[in-house]
Amino acid sequence: MKEVKRTIKKRFHGLLKGTPDYKKNFVNSVFLIDGHYTFLYCLEKNQTELFKNKKSVEISSSDKLMQETKDDIYRKINNPELAESVIKSLYGDKQINRYKKEIERLEKFRGEDLVPYFSEYVWIFQNEFNEIFLDKIGLNTENTLLNIESLIFDAHHPNKDEPLGWFIKNKEAALEWGRTGQAKLLDTYIEKLNHGVWDFYHEGKFIRAPYDTKKSYLDFLESSFAINPQNKTEVVLAKRHVHLRGSYIADYEKGVDTSLVIKGCEYAEDSDTRFVCLITNDGDFEPLVEHIQSKGKQVFLLSLVEEERVCKALKEAIGKENCFNISHEIFSLNKKENDSSQYSSYAYYLWEQQSMEYMKEQEEKNMKEMEEWYKNKKE
Repeated sequence: MKEVKRTIKKRFHGLLKGTPDYKKNFVNSVFLIDGHYTFLYCLEKNQTELFKNKKSVEISSSDKLMQETKDDIYRKINNPELAESVIKSLYGDKQINRYKKEIERLEKFRGEDLVPYFSEYVWIFQNEFNEIFLDKIGLNTENTLLNIESLIFDAHHPNKDEPLGWFIKNKEAALEWGRTGQAKLLDTYIEKLNHGVWDFYHEGKFIRAPYDTKKSYLDFLESSFAINPQNKTEVVLAKRHVHLRGSYIADYEKGVDTSLVIKGCEYAEDSDTRFVCLITNDGDFEPLVEHIQSKGKQVFLLSLVEEERVCKALKEAIGKENCFNISHEIFSLNKKENDSSQYSSYAYYLWEQQSMEYMKEQEEKNMKEMEEWYKNKKE
């Protein structure tokens, strides 16, 4: 098992540096990546890591929570010496200082911290799944390699001053017309922008991050190792828009999905392209899948979610055997593990539980904010 992990890691780092040409036959393929989907995935991962660290600091600063946690550890680990080691590893002074430094870093939501959450999955997918792809399209895996072209479709947020000026102007108009609920809504967003933050909507909840997070993410994505010349990766950019639509603020991109669909149709007609892979979880691409398949090409899917959360429409259109997600064993083999001892596995489990509790508290807070928003909307 450890040898397999080392092999995967070696190949992954080799890919980033540029894989040598083995003089085999090359087959063309294209990966169409839903950029905003992968961006939100990265935000969620960063927020989860942030919550883990915050919860640990919160426990260490509360005598009551610390005692409850210690009691829980001693109850679940019969060996007192081992239990003490777990407690020290999670809540020792040095570790708490590490948590605090991590919090300071993660709260910035920097592009260099966000991009690796998804790029590692994508490049492992492109490198380690080669034999799976070739086998499914009926080619000999011994003398064939994939020539991969990747396109990431995404959109920049407008400069902060643009929506800020627009919100201020519309707030004045709302007050003039006696629309107090609308004015309160706009005032909330004006306050957020003045503080340089934004709430990014993802799967029924909001993730608060610096307003310029998307710019930082895309800037790093375009300039970093994640854009691998060996794989002809390109970022196709459009623009997001922020406007007031009746009783809510609309934050949307224009033309991004259309660009992805147009490119998908072009590659469907390209006789040199043997298959297309989508990295998304958006069921709106189902018609594109059907069009590509109608041209005799296979379609594959990578969704950055667990098996049960993969879009049903895409799974049915593409076929379960061609759909992959982060639960796949190849991704599992590449996960970093300190060791498999009871000590490390329990410490990590406890840390995960703390994170889930903290996230639940934050989601309850978000729900209260939403209830307040609806209350203002009715006024």
